[in-house]
Amino acid sequence: MARKLERVSILAVGLVAALTPSVAASRPGSPTGAPRAPSWVLAGRYAPSIDSANFVATIDNRYFPLEPGTAFHYRGLRGTTAQTDDMVVTHRIKYVLGVRCTVVRDTVSEHGKPVERTFDWYAQDKQGNVWYMGEEALELKGARTRL
Repeated sequence: MARKLERVSILAVGLVAALTPSVAASRPGSPTGAPRAPSWVLAGRYAPSIDSANFVATIDNRYFPLEPGTAFHYRGLRGTTAQTDDMVVTHRIKYVLGVRCTVVRDTVSEHGKPVERTFDWYAQDKQGNVWYMGEEALELKGARTRL
């Protein structure tokens, strides 16, 4: 499970950093216009305010569009073990803190056998930023790695 959390954390940070145009707002009075991080980053903790009215029903971000029926296939390594990661955007929705989220089924496999399956929840705000809102992890019996 630690590997999944690490991957998810990297993904969430990557989405926030890559998909958040508001992070690049200029620092007032800065002659170079250097980017200014949002206040929740400057405070040293992640504590955004979530207003469900600021979210839209469709995730159409050009870097991470999540249209139902779309599938993503990734190959990589965990240490020296080859893994595949298959993500399928479902037609399901889930509400998290009043925000409508798209449900993505994520299956990690080793040697052709699933070792990890989650249902991940994503939402998009009106500014086009994609938010990772959480997941439901399932234990896969007989898998080498337990969730």
